[in-house]
Amino acid sequence: MYQPFHSPAAPFSSAAGSGHLCETVALCQSILARYRRTGTSFSTTELKAIQALRTAFPDTAQGSAANGSALQQQLTDDFLNSLDTTDMQHNLQDDIVALVEKCCDCTKEPTALFAAINECLSSVTGSRNVRTYMMNANDNILWDPVNAVAALVDNVTSLGKCAQGCNMMTIANTLYIPLRFSSELVGCVEAPSGCIPREKAAMTQLLLRIITIAVRNTINVCLKKCEVNKVEAMVSMATRLARDTLEESVLVQSIINTAKTLTESDRCSIFLVKADGSLKAHFEDGNVVVVPAGTGIAGYVAESGAVVNIPNAYEDER
Repeated sequence: MYQPFHSPAAPFSSAAGSGHLCETVALCQSILARYRRTGTSFSTTELKAIQALRTAFPDTAQGSAANGSALQQQLTDDFLNSLDTTDMQHNLQDDIVALVEKCCDCTKEPTALFAAINECLSSVTGSRNVRTYMMNANDNILWDPVNAVAALVDNVTSLGKCAQGCNMMTIANTLYIPLRFSSELVGCVEAPSGCIPREKAAMTQLLLRIITIAVRNTINVCLKKCEVNKVEAMVSMATRLARDTLEESVLVQSIINTAKTLTESDRCSIFLVKADGSLKAHFEDGNVVVVPAGTGIAGYVAESGAVVNIPNAYEDER
């Protein structure tokens, strides 16, 4: 329970002072108590004012001590200690507890969870535009669910360099922090104009460990949801085939939609082999084109029966 440093019923005073400072201190104590309850951090202006107050206090305290005011000296020390510890210890601990509560909510969407992570990291690093990315190993990219932005893991971008090197670095006044679970890279943090104060380093390390676990859990949940969607697509397709007698055009569109879901593709087309060996190509827009047997990559697959995975089909000579 928060306790004031002096009782309003018995304000301290001396021949050298007045009640004005007592009233100001009491007001500061009230504000600090409210900051503790709400988890509010000091603003930059407030921190500068506190530093100025700390600079001015020693001379005043020394004069009071010379007059034998040991009680005033103790009250001064207690008040300054409160200013030192309120923002650093209490608010960081509150941030960690609040973040753990949000991370334990498995029903929360990645956008909401990562927004909470960004807010927490902003209060630690002092950056107003923190972005937290999750690793997509299949596509080798870092994905920001909040801003819907992706970055390649390469040596071209600063974010990619941080991910590849797995080292915290500052480039162009931007702080980059890799998030690693054991030896696995699960994400990165980007904090423009951000830094980690030395006095907050230990608590920030604990905070980053929690964030790393939260990001890793989010990745696993997304992968599981993707697998569930694929299974549901296959079941839906099998149900339609067993239940309905479909015309070719309807059946083809159903297969195309299912194939896009299973392969996570943007586009899809299907080639049907006719009795004479020619290929009847069906496209998503409903267009149908007949091509001779053995034409293109589709013709090669139809003749060989082999599965072909080509990074860029437009550059293939077939």
